[in-house]
Amino acid sequence: MLINPTNMNCTRLHSFIRTKSSWAKPQGYDTGIQIFNCVAKEKVPLILKQKGIVTWYTCGPTVYDESHIGHATCYLKIDLIQRILSKYFNFNLITAMNITDIDDKIIKRSKELNRSAITISKIYENEFWNDLALLKIKNQI
Repeated sequence: MLINPTNMNCTRLHSFIRTKSSWAKPQGYDTGIQIFNCVAKEKVPLILKQKGIVTWYTCGPTVYDESHIGHATCYLKIDLIQRILSKYFNFNLITAMNITDIDDKIIKRSKELNRSAITISKIYENEFWNDLALLKIKNQI
């Protein structure tokens, strides 16, 4: 049996990454706020690159079907945390969120409904924004 040393190194590296749970404090402004780091499984300080400015990226939906309660709870939690950071702690937030408007699920759905992928993604993206507005969740982008 031949063993590929490259694969062995990759296996060791992946194992190391999976089991490494230490956290190194980054440089920047310490806000005095403690947050839970799910990788390190402990509370760590919230460090900002610039004092008073929070940069926040949110992974948005893949728009191939109607939104559901799982989407709502995710974006409600994000909105709540962002409002606390903004209103209570007076941080300026710079936010961005993607919308996946083309992928295998959208293409499959477009074939099922006999409509273009662009049409499908636009319909469900508009519904997503309308749902957030109905829940009074502020725009994430």
